[in-house]
Amino acid sequence: MARIWSQARETAVGVAALVRHAVVADDVESSIAAFEGDAVEVSRGAPTGYRVTLAHRGPRPRWAVLTIDFHSVRDPSPAGRHASVRTPVLLPVRESSTVEIHYDWRETAALAIDGVPLDDAALERGGCDEPGAYFVSAALSSRDGAAIERQTIRQRLSK
Repeated sequence: MARIWSQARETAVGVAALVRHAVVADDVESSIAAFEGDAVEVSRGAPTGYRVTLAHRGPRPRWAVLTIDFHSVRDPSPAGRHASVRTPVLLPVRESSTVEIHYDWRETAALAIDGVPLDDAALERGGCDEPGAYFVSAALSSRDGAAIERQTIRQRLSK
């Protein structure tokens, strides 16, 4: 009998979740459609390419902020941050845009949106420069800082 009640509760929870999903509107207008890097193993001084495809289905263009963050897997604290690149992006109406980033894992980052170079990207260096595994994250947020989406890949910085 306990088993039947347990299964009935699980079924009720599942039905409730299905009903909530069916009645809640999907209001996602902007997202990261894809995030990829050129290599799994990277080295200092050699530019590594990253591509972020941003999608926007809204009726009007939208300003957002794209941040690429390089952070040590071993140290999730602020001390484990290697670098971050941040730039404002204008998301066009019902289109996607591709942001290309070339970072040399030292001090140079170059960005372009749909092939047009950007001058206003800000590169901030952190304190972590040790070889090893790194999370590289692409985060899209509104201009007021509200998170929209984040995607992460893993790379290894060689010696």
